[in-house]
Amino acid sequence: MKDEVRILKQFLKGIGAYGAESSVQGFSGYVAELLVFRYKTFDEVISNVRKWNIPSVLDKGTKEFNGANLVIVDPVDSGRNAAANVSLENLSTFILAANLFAWETWKDFLFPKRQDFSIPGDAVVVYFPCKKCNEEVLVPNLRRISSVLKGELEKLGFRIVYSSVFVDKGGYIVVIPEANNLGEASLHIGPPVTSPNVASFLQKWKSGTKFGMPFMVGDRICVLREREEREVSEAIAGIIPKIKLSRDFDPNRILVIYGHDLVSMPESIRNGFIFPSLGTWVRNSRDIE
Repeated sequence: MKDEVRILKQFLKGIGAYGAESSVQGFSGYVAELLVFRYKTFDEVISNVRKWNIPSVLDKGTKEFNGANLVIVDPVDSGRNAAANVSLENLSTFILAANLFAWETWKDFLFPKRQDFSIPGDAVVVYFPCKKCNEEVLVPNLRRISSVLKGELEKLGFRIVYSSVFVDKGGYIVVIPEANNLGEASLHIGPPVTSPNVASFLQKWKSGTKFGMPFMVGDRICVLREREEREVSEAIAGIIPKIKLSRDFDPNRILVIYGHDLVSMPESIRNGFIFPSLGTWVRNSRDIE
């Protein structure tokens, strides 16, 4: 079965779903071997993956693996899920690629051609210099920081359409906002007119703002107030120092990169800021049955 395993591993590499490390969260070589051992051939693996659900539970072990996207019990240790690190995105990519695969277009899947793309000009990137750039440590921390950052930006009124994290001689968080700048005023919605909290709301805003007095929107009392931050890069620069960082990062050397300075980013990140993503194999693939 060695050749069948090699084909499956190359297939997973081609669709970008191979590698159990934190930055990828894909299928390990061991999981690929277990799949071939179960289904005997690469073709049978593909045929069966087409039938998988999300989540997919292929085995029952000695314990429940709640929250796992894919469960393949390790035959050496029935209490371990060998596929525990597979992300929902990579599982979904594998299922989609299996459904689209045909031997007539096998090169598109196993050896896809490289494509060059462009990072949006309004992207904002936060660079975190690291003392010891251990990817397995940095990536989970970057994801945590990215989640907090997105939440804080949305509280300020910014809509983040996409974000991703990378490690390349340092940590990077790529943020793609729907808009770089917001209007001067924001709508602050208060309580319904029948709420006991109306009195405290009016006490705070009884003199109004530079835009005017409180007003009603439906049954809720509201006020137009001046927005705290109007420019996304400035908002990010203000939020980052408030987030608790791992000791692996040097807080005094963090950079917020945007505009023309995006050209200083590593080419691999500028070109691959959407990760994981579908590849050229979606172009000439067969129809999904």
